[in-house]
Amino acid sequence: MAQKQTYEELRQRVKELEKKALEHRLAEDRLRESTSRLQDAHDQAIVYAQELNEEITDRKRAEEALRESEERYRAVLEGSPDSIVVYDMEGKCSYINPAFTTVFGWISEELIGKKLDYVPEENWPEAELIIEKVLAGESFSGVESRRYTKDRNILDVSISAAIHLGRDGMPVGSVHILRDITDRKRVEEELQKAHHELERRVEERTAKLARITDQLKLELTERKRAEEALRVAHGDLKEKAADLEAANEELSQYAYVVSHDLKAPLRAIRNYVDFLWEDLEATLDGDQKMYLDSLNHAVLQGQELIEDLLEFSRVGGSSGPIKTIQIGALLKELVESLDLTQDIEIVMGKDFPTIDGEPTLLWQIFQNLIGNAIKFNTSAHKRVEIGWSPLGEDGYELFVRDNGIGIGPRHHERIFRVFQRLHTTQEYQGTGLGLAIVKKAASKLHASVRIESKAGEGSTFFVTLPKAQTEK
Repeated sequence: MAQKQTYEELRQRVKELEKKALEHRLAEDRLRESTSRLQDAHDQAIVYAQELNEEITDRKRAEEALRESEERYRAVLEGSPDSIVVYDMEGKCSYINPAFTTVFGWISEELIGKKLDYVPEENWPEAELIIEKVLAGESFSGVESRRYTKDRNILDVSISAAIHLGRDGMPVGSVHILRDITDRKRVEEELQKAHHELERRVEERTAKLARITDQLKLELTERKRAEEALRVAHGDLKEKAADLEAANEELSQYAYVVSHDLKAPLRAIRNYVDFLWEDLEATLDGDQKMYLDSLNHAVLQGQELIEDLLEFSRVGGSSGPIKTIQIGALLKELVESLDLTQDIEIVMGKDFPTIDGEPTLLWQIFQNLIGNAIKFNTSAHKRVEIGWSPLGEDGYELFVRDNGIGIGPRHHERIFRVFQRLHTTQEYQGTGLGLAIVKKAASKLHASVRIESKAGEGSTFFVTLPKAQTEK
């Protein structure tokens, strides 16, 4: 009985152990399942952690790139020579760069968070258009407008604007770039004014040229008519010139013949006066001697006048041969031929030039000039200077200067006319033909003669000579 009870207890114990073993197996299965789930969760946690770490690394990189981009963006804004202002979507200022402060005068503390009122009333239409375009997402550049500075000066500006996006890609404001073009506009206005002025002047000049052209056409027509009339007149003039030349030649010949024929009667009169003096000198009273002296003086004047007329007519006659003239040698020979007294000094220049011309004519010119320099001179020491200077490439200017009585300027033209005298024969001897001979001889040499003188200050006669002559 006791054994049977022990068996039952054992069997019961075995059942309990089997039950516990089953429960243990079930617990192990649950543990293995739970462990497996935990392992899966652990693996998923590791993958998530790796993905999170990569995401954090990428975000850090993006943030660093964004920070660098913002720094570059700010450096560009800060260093820009153009004025830059950033507005938020409400139109309030959120940033201005240093150039904006320099140009317009406001600093950041005065504008940040505020609306900027610096648009002149007359420029609001284009300002509103700019705002509409920016809010619509459009970008633009080069819009010209005007803006006030802090001191209420008005500047001309060129505006460029674009929408400003946030990190999420949504619009957060707008960026406006303002370039000061005041100087450029001033230059453009000045150029425009200059252009209009130029156009006006061109129009005036064109109108003037048109008038001048019409005038020239008229003058050309008149000139053609005048040329035709001149051509006809020239033919008549040539004929009259030939007649005049022939008349002058006849007149010169007549003067020569008359002068020559008068010499013999005057010589006879003088001889008879001399005879009367010899035969009647002892019986003549004072008045009779005065009459004979006056007669003798008149005869001498007549002879002098005849000699000058002969010389004047010879100057007007046919031209002589053209020769090479050593002016210095000719003047030296001329001076030596003069009967000079001790109170007369002739000062000669040096290195006189050589010209081609008629020696006789040059002799007549300087014989009369030197003679007059001596004659019309009351100085105790009479000084006559003869010199020269080059005159360009084609001529020379010779002069005769004296310290004589001089000639007033109002007589400078008159003295070269025939028979013109400034003094009586009682004051100075002469016929009034000397300077007329000088002028005529100079004309034959294609030369000119002029005088510089004042009364009481001496005279200087200038003779301008070409280097070469041609035979007529």
